[in-house]
Amino acid sequence: MRYSEQFMEHIEYAFAAFGRTVLRNAAISAYCDFGRKQKRPFLSGGSAASFGKGLRERIGMESVFD
Repeated sequence: MRYSEQFMEHIEYAFAAFGRTVLRNAAISAYCDFGRKQKRPFLSGGSAASFGKGLRERIGMESVFD
């Protein structure tokens, strides 16, 4: 069975759109998973000051502010 050139082009575009949607949803899921796995000191009962200190240590600027 032969398909018309127009139909084949339509199938290619539809498949490309489907692939973009799948990749977009995978990226969103990965971003959400990454966010859930991050350690959040303010959720474990720490104060805002301890959160700021942890942030400074992580980016290597503890000597600048202390």
